[in-house]
Amino acid sequence: MNKKIVILIAVSLAIILIGAAVVFAVLNSKDNAKDDVTVKDDSDKESISSETDDFETTGGIDSEPDDSELKETEREEVETEKTSAETSKTEKETTPSDKEPAETKVPTKNPAETKAPSKKPADTKAPTKDPAETKAPSKKPAETKPAETKPAETKPAETKPAETKPAETRPAKPDRNEPVAPDFTIYDGDGNKVHLSDFAGKPVILNFWASWCVPCKKEMPDFNEKYLEYGDEIQFLMIDFAKDDKIEDAKGYISEMGFEFPVYFDVDGDATKTYEVIGFPTTVFIDADGYIMDSYRGTISEETLQSGIDKILK
Repeated sequence: MNKKIVILIAVSLAIILIGAAVVFAVLNSKDNAKDDVTVKDDSDKESISSETDDFETTGGIDSEPDDSELKETEREEVETEKTSAETSKTEKETTPSDKEPAETKVPTKNPAETKAPSKKPADTKAPTKDPAETKAPSKKPAETKPAETKPAETKPAETKPAETKPAETRPAKPDRNEPVAPDFTIYDGDGNKVHLSDFAGKPVILNFWASWCVPCKKEMPDFNEKYLEYGDEIQFLMIDFAKDDKIEDAKGYISEMGFEFPVYFDVDGDATKTYEVIGFPTTVFIDADGYIMDSYRGTISEETLQSGIDKILK
């Protein structure tokens, strides 16, 4: 509203100034016309006085006075025509001045035209819908809630029952009379647990010995040779009776002799008790199906060792 009032005041001031200029112009034109009339009167008087002087000097009485009167009447008629023409000009000049204020009224429509931009704030209401549109993405977190079921999917991944499968791969065949090799627990050189069932499906040779056993030491070179020959086909378990022997002594002896077969330690005596070992050395031959094919107490020769190997490789 303040802008409209300012515009109206400016337009009214412009109209007033234009009117004052028109009036000033009219007054100046009238003054100029009066000055022209006075100048002409003075020139006429001078011409009349000059003619009278000429008349007095020439002495003409009848003819020249008549001519001067005619000239004066003609001059008066010319002057009247000039004055009428000037008045008509002034009237013509004044008539356009009346139209100019009328033409200045056209800018008064501008305030009405300025009303159209006033609708722009109404147009700005449309963007207010944007917050409403942003409400839709707020539903996305609700859709992600079903993803919390992932921990439930990882539970079936526990394959602990698979640890019992190696033991199940050594079933005894009902049509065989050989005894089934029982499982036991021993330890490797790093202290890790090892089970006989870990080698299911592969022939195994068990040799129970101790570092203080002299007969055990006599047959060990033959076991080392057969290990180098059949190590890829047969699993050699050289089990030290660590329950009654020092592990350091057993390791020291094997290292000193340069034997390459793997050595295991019966720390708890589980293996010797399971196989009822009453003397050292004791050797047991087990085939790939888990049956005990042969066993010997005491030192065995290289030929006996080879015979047992042939039986478990059939």
